[in-house]
Amino acid sequence: MSENHKLYVISDGETGEKIGVTDTVITGEQLEEMNRKRKEGYTTYLARKEYYDKDRRKFVTNFMDSIEELSSQLSLVDAGYLMKLLPYTQEDGKLRDNGVNLNQMKIGKIVKRSERPVRSALKRLEESGVLLSTNEKPKTYAINPKYHLVGKLGGRKKERFIKLFKSKAKELLDRLTLSEAGCVYKILPYFHYETFILCGNPNEENPELYEELSQRDLVRKLNHNENELVKIISKLRSKGILLKTESSYITSHYVHPDLMYRKSYESNHTQEVRNMFERNEIRRQARAKKRAAGKKTEGSR
Repeated sequence: MSENHKLYVISDGETGEKIGVTDTVITGEQLEEMNRKRKEGYTTYLARKEYYDKDRRKFVTNFMDSIEELSSQLSLVDAGYLMKLLPYTQEDGKLRDNGVNLNQMKIGKIVKRSERPVRSALKRLEESGVLLSTNEKPKTYAINPKYHLVGKLGGRKKERFIKLFKSKAKELLDRLTLSEAGCVYKILPYFHYETFILCGNPNEENPELYEELSQRDLVRKLNHNENELVKIISKLRSKGILLKTESSYITSHYVHPDLMYRKSYESNHTQEVRNMFERNEIRRQARAKKRAAGKKTEGSR
């Protein structure tokens, strides 16, 4: 190294810990800012990263481009069947609940439908290629890893994907009808990687260029009966899946951050969005109690 090329050691001002080296002179103010950013949320970041790295079984990886291609082929109801089954996907692709492979009867209990419609829907999903069946008797099922998988990504790390958290998905999807769950599946490709907003350009980094999807935009994107979709989107808001915000001329739809996630760590913005949903859930439960109390009062008259 030449005599004119100096390296400067960067150290934590409080602990003296060596952070790194640089060939650029850094002022005291810059160093303070670096240390502040480094410490802010670091514990949360490590916990979240460990969650992702060490237990990938807790979420399903959903490949956005493959889903977008598939989604246009599925009706809302069939997409709803698929969405409700995804949280039961295991590392080998098979659908299991508490270690037991899912057959037609068990799937019927999960989606709360009788034998005939379940059999027809599973057949259609097999024909689409997203659902695979085994030769066992009774027949059991697996998810095609082209679209969804659990575990290591292998050579697919550069593909766009969304993480679907199994436990929260089971909780929230249980509130939904098949059509409502199908709508959730069809909005997956529009989930912005950082903001949790439904966007026409979900990989855009510049906030000034975000294309937030209004209710009318969603109806157009999903290419379904407008009246039905308007009702479904309203239900998704009331059931805690979506949250709508309006400011001046911009309408945004947020997706619950504990249901879907695209980043590899948790940011401060994640907690802000989570708090929004938690406050909304408190209000939702309060309204439900008030309605129940009102019905009870009317019944006693």
